[in-house]
Amino acid sequence: FFSSNNCSPIIYSAIDQTKNEIKSITMNVLATVVAFISTIALCLAAITNATDRLEDPTSTSHRQLQQCRRCISFYAHADTNYAREERDRFPLQVERIPSDANFIVHLGDLKGVDECKSDNPYSVVADAYMEHANAPVFIVPGDNDWYDCGSRSARQRGWKLWEKYFLYFYNRSGKLSWSVDHQATRTENFAFYKKRILFIGVHLVGGDIKDENEWNDMLKDNLRWTKVSLEKYSRASVVVIFAHAAPTKKHQYYFDGLSKIATSNKGTEFLYLHGDHHRWKEDRPFAAKNIKRVMLDQGAIADPTHIKTCSCSNTPAFEFNQRRLSKK
Repeated sequence: FFSSNNCSPIIYSAIDQTKNEIKSITMNVLATVVAFISTIALCLAAITNATDRLEDPTSTSHRQLQQCRRCISFYAHADTNYAREERDRFPLQVERIPSDANFIVHLGDLKGVDECKSDNPYSVVADAYMEHANAPVFIVPGDNDWYDCGSRSARQRGWKLWEKYFLYFYNRSGKLSWSVDHQATRTENFAFYKKRILFIGVHLVGGDIKDENEWNDMLKDNLRWTKVSLEKYSRASVVVIFAHAAPTKKHQYYFDGLSKIATSNKGTEFLYLHGDHHRWKEDRPFAAKNIKRVMLDQGAIADPTHIKTCSCSNTPAFEFNQRRLSKK
């Protein structure tokens, strides 16, 4: 029974069966490997496609990835209500400020220089904001508002009217969701901090120097307030300073001090935003080159400027949108 002749068919049959099983297993393994490789290829293609979309600046995915959540949007204007036509247009300009405003700021000269004897020039501006503003309003003084009113007694009268209508005005003109600091010795100076952005308002006016001591005290108080605010909010990566005056030699004490502050904070972007000379100007005229200066168009030329400031490293610190003059 176990002769070679009897075993041969059995052995050959087993060998054939084994070959077929190995072939079947090999085919299955190959099919599995091919399917696996195909899946990997599809995944790699999907990853490459997604990466391309993220690297494309025009794609929605890229914009979402790059979107900064530490931004503040506000509207700023200055040098308004000089003539009757401007006064008539002012409420419309305020009303047409878009709803994306976190706040509004007026950088001084709310009225003409020769209108210091009565409440009316001040009250009409306050009433326009109260009726039409859709966000809290911050106001810094300009020389027309009090300093250029004439004699010392006229200046004092103008200042009392400014305080009556505009000191702490943000509390009356809109719902404020953050706290505001004020300088004890000069309460019109203010500061607030949001999203690693520090906003500072200082009382810096143009015009001729009427009283040397009064002028120097103002410059010293402003610089002291700027320093104190930066020390308190040392985590700020962006600083915006609101004032009225265009920088001149008369203001050198303040701007020399500001440049020293900015130089010691090289990683911080500064913006000095002001009115005064009525025409748009954007440059870096200070010793510290991390200070940008922007002077706004007057109200007779343009509507309030939209300014967006952000504290993210992948986003410009400042964006400006000059808006056309409203037509009545």
